[in-house]
Amino acid sequence: MKVTVLIVTMNPRERLGACLDSLKAKTRLPFEVRVAAHRCKPEDVAWLRGAYPWISVVESDGSARGFAENNNLAAKGARGEYLFLLNDDTVLDTDAVDRLAALLDARPDAGIASPYLLNRDGSVQFCGGVEMTAWTWFLAEMRWRRIVDMRNPFVGAGGVFETQNAMGAAMMVRRALWEELGGLDERFFFGPEDTALSAAVRERGLKILMDEGARIYHLQSESLKRNFIPVMLAYQRGCAIHYGRKGVLAALWVRLLIAVRDSMKLAGWLAKGNSENAVVHRRLWWLMLRTAWSRATPKALFVRYGTETREGFVAEKAAGAGAGRKE
Repeated sequence: MKVTVLIVTMNPRERLGACLDSLKAKTRLPFEVRVAAHRCKPEDVAWLRGAYPWISVVESDGSARGFAENNNLAAKGARGEYLFLLNDDTVLDTDAVDRLAALLDARPDAGIASPYLLNRDGSVQFCGGVEMTAWTWFLAEMRWRRIVDMRNPFVGAGGVFETQNAMGAAMMVRRALWEELGGLDERFFFGPEDTALSAAVRERGLKILMDEGARIYHLQSESLKRNFIPVMLAYQRGCAIHYGRKGVLAALWVRLLIAVRDSMKLAGWLAKGNSENAVVHRRLWWLMLRTAWSRATPKALFVRYGTETREGFVAEKAAGAGAGRKE
């Protein structure tokens, strides 16, 4: 078995079919697919097994699991020489799996091979990234350095080239290296697992390579947008852990940057009136600022604030306003 494809899904009927169909149509080398079905309804799991009998479904029930935990769960029992992490909202445009496996075969100095990621309209979403530090992350968060310049610094490079980061939506890793590293770091919940893995690979003297000819559409999940408040809280805590990992001073530095960022964002949204969008973002950045110095795990923050969805908070505010009018 050359490649094991790892996919995490919560809504298989909504978008996984197109991903699996494109995998089967575009891939020629021997591969297997292991799908972590996280909190999926029994009927959806049954549908998945019936519609795609050639995949392995790993049921991921119980407590909330993030991207890292679910991928690690799916990787148990993998037989492939390479592991290909792939989001369920992706569609292969080329023989990306074959190309990336061939690239790793030819380049023993590389630990990760990454495809180009495209938006729905065919524009480039991700084609390599600069090395991320607490400072570069802060600049991107504040929009003082364009995120597009940090994610797409190699547009037009063509062919195969070295990059500093791979994106978890689609990246191929040597299984031996994955096992040496212990898989994805489960301290993280919704980021930045892929940045942390990329850093760990480079720290071992291995390269991250990108193939311009391996192209995948990444349509991006709407579920994360709906739950963006708890996701953002977990992501911020994950960034504090990753960028502050090199000692007390590094940890203090990144916490200060986070507090400055959250304060400025909150101030900006306070000045934007009382539109629905402004109200929701004020709530978000107030919670972000409140938890900026938290020592809770990313998962604990996600679970604690799991009901803080955009729709739920807006409905709560509307109900409160209606009750006030009645009084």
